[in-house]
Amino acid sequence: MEKIINILNNNRNLSKINSKVLSEVVTTLGGIDKLDYNLTYGEQGFDELDMVEVVMNLERALDISIPDEVAIVLFETNSKPIDLTKWYRDKKLEELGIT
Repeated sequence: MEKIINILNNNRNLSKINSKVLSEVVTTLGGIDKLDYNLTYGEQGFDELDMVEVVMNLERALDISIPDEVAIVLFETNSKPIDLTKWYRDKKLEELGIT
């Protein structure tokens, strides 16, 4: 997991993946009404091919590149959705000593 944190820290463009964009991409591709951040993608009906499409659509929508190492961890069927904008903000607050 430390390797993923380092990759995220070195790829600040991933902070564009916020809850609004992620929800729009996932709900459109998955045909679900709402993305549940408490359930894994698999529990919401997504398979591996769906997750590849999610990654590709996020890259296209945000004009970013998601490293394979990140995609494998964050966009697996057994992963829960994460708002990377919030993750980066919380990480920055933690670095500043604000928790």
